[in-house]
Amino acid sequence: MTETAPLQPPKRTRVVIVTDPGTRAPSIQALIDGLDPERFQVVGAIQADTDLQDHLTALAADLIVVGADSGWRDSIEHLCVSTQASPRPIVLFTDNQDTSVVRRAFQAGVTAYVVAGLAPERVASVLDVAIARFEVEQGLRRELAISKEKLGELEVVDQAKRILIKRMGLSESEAYGRLRKLAMDRQDSLASAARRVIEAAELLG
Repeated sequence: MTETAPLQPPKRTRVVIVTDPGTRAPSIQALIDGLDPERFQVVGAIQADTDLQDHLTALAADLIVVGADSGWRDSIEHLCVSTQASPRPIVLFTDNQDTSVVRRAFQAGVTAYVVAGLAPERVASVLDVAIARFEVEQGLRRELAISKEKLGELEVVDQAKRILIKRMGLSESEAYGRLRKLAMDRQDSLASAARRVIEAAELLG
């Protein structure tokens, strides 16, 4: 009888709590108390005036929970900039109800913005929604990046075709055929072959 490998426990989300120096509200302890230890692991609590990027990397944070008072706009933007190289969902708990601050926080990269008064038992669901929203946004960003890359490759191919048409008197289909053959001969992509043509044309003037 074949033994079944034991099931691996589900990966816990590694949470780092970032606080505004001197923060008073909302209570960070209430946020921690609302987390299920089987699903979330609080791996560190740091202040916003520390070297955020290094600390977040060292702590291998999956999710950032921020507790901030009303005047912390610049630090929020600094936090978001610190995560650009390795994006993570950021959930901001604050006492600030100013809609302009809310808008600025989302523009900076905050995933979820929660005004004070959240019950501890609701924290986990807020984090779940933030993680789901973050994953959707990251998927859309990847699709957009791929689309931009493909569009850029098409533009490069079109430019190379125009060069071949002008310099060699080829038709558009013939120019495209030359590019395809160049790519096949060099076992390269069509866009790379097109860049070679453009570079050669620039060298020849």
